Amino acid sequence: MIHRHLTDELRDLALGYAMGSLSPTQAAAVEEHLTEGCELCAQEVRASRLLANLLLRQGAFEQPPPELRNRLLTLIQAESQEQAVIEQDSDGEAGSIPTGWTIIRATDGRWEFGNGDGSASKLLNHDAAECRRTMLVHLEAGGSYPGFHPTDTVELYLIDGDLRLNSERLVAGDFCALPAGTNLSGIVSLGGCRFILLRPDRAEAETAEPGHASPSNLVIVRAAEGTWLPGPAEGVTVKPLFNDPERGTATYLVRAEPGSRLPRHRHVTADQTFLLEGDGRMGTLVIEAGDFYRAEPGTVHEVSWTDRGCFCLTMASISEAIA
Repeated sequence: MIHRHLTDELRDLALGYAMGSLSPTQAAAVEEHLTEGCELCAQEVRASRLLANLLLRQGAFEQPPPELRNRLLTLIQAESQEQAVIEQDSDGEAGSIPTGWTIIRATDGRWEFGNGDGSASKLLNHDAAECRRTMLVHLEAGGSYPGFHPTDTVELYLIDGDLRLNSERLVAGDFCALPAGTNLSGIVSLGGCRFILLRPDRAEAETAEPGHASPSNLVIVRAAEGTWLPGPAEGVTVKPLFNDPERGTATYLVRAEPGSRLPRHRHVTADQTFLLEGDGRMGTLVIEAGDFYRAEPGTVHEVSWTDRGCFCLTMASISEAIA
């Protein structure tokens, strides 16, 4: 059903979905509805995410209306109560996945192969509200990924190998972002590579004329560039790569020394993390190199740690500590 008018119920559902405080059944129903193409509800979810991020992470510049503030506080309280019930009732089964998390192991997922171009891609996450997807792409030596003209921001992190796009050559550890409307010519690898790609669902075909170089408007952070900053805990450092103010998210690398521990926290937006090296642990859950996880917006992360140390790519809002 495509809605034409917003109601209080729809607003509450959108806000609850943005905050990650809906039950799994309610969240699944919202996801299904968004995939039907209801732009009104998708816009409300996007607006709710931005509003929640502003109120909970930065603090509003003006006092929000009492009814909005009350809805936010009610949702947060419900989330805390639900989490307490989960913790109390947990049977401690080894490897159990926390509520609100989706995990794609290195050996999970289905590879989709290109049309004879030496490419293969695996979908890690599809955000129906944002109409964006997160993908792991593999190119054989000499392989290519089709160029396109994106209608939204594109992000790419090269895990290993080499890559050439537009007039730039990337090597392992390099990151680049393309603003909406930037023409992306064919992506080619001489020796083969793997990369993480965040892209919109739909994009127009590349518009560059044959024989003419595509304009390059890439934002690039080389592996040897950027600044490593102190992280939220001892032994943890972070390297900012890209900020998306429209979504209230940031993309950054995280490095943790063996034995490092992160306190209980949450991200207002969804948290997408690909583990590049090492291990990550939370309760009985263990994440290994090559694994990807997504936590719904507002999902509580319990105290987590690493035994061997870890190195990961994270796309989320700045974390908010929880006592």
